[in-house]
Amino acid sequence: MSISSVSFSKGFRGYDVAEVQAYVESVDQFAAESARNEQLMQEKIQQLEQEVNRLREVESSLFRA
Repeated sequence: MSISSVSFSKGFRGYDVAEVQAYVESVDQFAAESARNEQLMQEKIQQLEQEVNRLREVESSLFRA
């Protein structure tokens, strides 16, 4: 869902509070999920960088042999 395309219906005194609150909660959930995904990706990057370094050391030792 695009944040810029959301519209809220207007009640007697402005926007429907429940509708706005539901939208805020969905945006909050999306942000939390994005943060979790970013953390997982950062951990995966770190693992892969360690594996690359290990393989470079193996390659270097093979060239010396």
